[in-house]
Amino acid sequence: MKKLILSVNLILTLCFGANIDDAISSYKKGDYNIALPIFQKLANKNDSLAQEYLGLMYADGLGVKIDYVKAYEYSKKSCDNKNMKGCYNQGVLLSFGKGVKQNHFESTKLYEKSCNAQVYSACHNLGLNYFSGNGVFLDFTKAVELFSKACENAYLTSCVNLGYMYQNAYGVNKDYKKAKDLYKKSCDGGFQKGCEFLEATFLLQELEK
Repeated sequence: MKKLILSVNLILTLCFGANIDDAISSYKKGDYNIALPIFQKLANKNDSLAQEYLGLMYADGLGVKIDYVKAYEYSKKSCDNKNMKGCYNQGVLLSFGKGVKQNHFESTKLYEKSCNAQVYSACHNLGLNYFSGNGVFLDFTKAVELFSKACENAYLTSCVNLGYMYQNAYGVNKDYKKAKDLYKKSCDGGFQKGCEFLEATFLLQELEK
């Protein structure tokens, strides 16, 4: 009981004088019970970063039960306050219809807005929408452009997707060497899918000889 009281007092003390950096530090350590009240207090004061993190916590069930409605609510508030990562998160929830009716058209607009602000995960998702024709007209050339932008900025999933487009001539001329270079970049960066695609490409080339 004494330990519990000390823990509660610690949370109250931190919450009272804490700032956004304290909350993010606790979040990254996995101390969600400490981060949550700080984020909530700051979000109520219209702090867009706190709103962004609250959206993530409710979406992933970190220190709270998963609640996609609240996740969407906080992500939208963050976006409305010009936090581009909040806009990206709002777009993801719209894409999958989590906490809100699925709407690829609106998610595409949010991805584009975030991508233009150098949120490269948004560039990747926007590329996916152009590749599959979700919310936009199918456009492989545009998808290549967006995956290239994300890959150049170390978003390794985009490197794999771009490699796949070079391997299969989607929006570009077929180029196995380019595809392998992109898979290798992803693999060397620690993305396992890149290693798998790199190995599969070597095998395919051997079969085609």
